[in-house]
Amino acid sequence: MIERVCVRGCTVRGVHFAACPNFGDVDEDGCRGCVPTVARNGALICDRCRKRLLTLLEAAPDVIALIRSQADPLKAAVYDQEMVSGSASDAAPAPVRADLIDASDDMIRILRRWSGVRIVGLEPGEQSDAAHGHALDAVDAIVGMLDVLANDKAMILGLCADVIDMPPEEHKDAWTILRAVRRWPVEDTAFWAAQPCPEVACGLRAVKVIPPKREGAPTRYRCAKCGWEKHDDDDDGLWAVAFSKKEGKAA
Repeated sequence: MIERVCVRGCTVRGVHFAACPNFGDVDEDGCRGCVPTVARNGALICDRCRKRLLTLLEAAPDVIALIRSQADPLKAAVYDQEMVSGSASDAAPAPVRADLIDASDDMIRILRRWSGVRIVGLEPGEQSDAAHGHALDAVDAIVGMLDVLANDKAMILGLCADVIDMPPEEHKDAWTILRAVRRWPVEDTAFWAAQPCPEVACGLRAVKVIPPKREGAPTRYRCAKCGWEKHDDDDDGLWAVAFSKKEGKAA
């Protein structure tokens, strides 16, 4: 049986074909790797692409809510660099920056397109909590059918282009989920645990505690060195107790 490779053209870092000029070159000054990455079982993309999709989809509702809170005309004066004479009560609200409106609208349209509902933007003046709810509903729907999307070449390439890629040069002013997340990063509440990794062969203090971004989801515990990973649903909450002490905020 021939293994399928990632349709996005992903390659294995540092692994080269024999005909590659960098074959056997540990310095990799040139080709960073040309051997295709094997696709995930039952999908047309690799594990790395799928993880990036899930990570950015999970972040999207928080970013949309952040953008909508900044797009409130009553708060827009914070972003207006021009000083206006007169009292604050006499001055009209500062205009909302166009990129805030465009980004949040493009993001919700992307999520709604792939969730299968009517493709419309946010309502004018939509509050951040409502916008977050709309985005979360769409994300839940996309994640629920991701396995189906990931086995259709045209669909998965389109989804990845909208979520984990930057806009193409000819449409560089457009917004993708990745571009918005990079432009408005939400605060990362993850932290490093003071306790060492429980994996016997590791034992390093490199466990990252990652709180859930949505209510009801489990907290995750992942070692940055050996890859050990658990979550709250494992072992009846044992890990929440084991990694309760903070070493510091995770990068």
